[in-house]
Amino acid sequence: MEDGEEVRMCMKSAISSKQFGLEDLLSEIITKACLYSIPKGSRKLQVDNIRVVKILGGSIQDSEVVRGMVIIR
Repeated sequence: MEDGEEVRMCMKSAISSKQFGLEDLLSEIITKACLYSIPKGSRKLQVDNIRVVKILGGSIQDSEVVRGMVIIR
């Protein structure tokens, strides 16, 4: 699970069937989010620790992974 490239390739194949043309961008973002949410010393993905926040006026190319907490006011 520590090898980001291997996880990204698995994500890319799953995403390419749903979002054709965006699989490179989305697989990189999803891989970062998944690897950040795995606690140290654990091999289990905590899906509840991953949140998606949409900010009005942005596009998919503006997406980024933030480690920590995001407060929008």
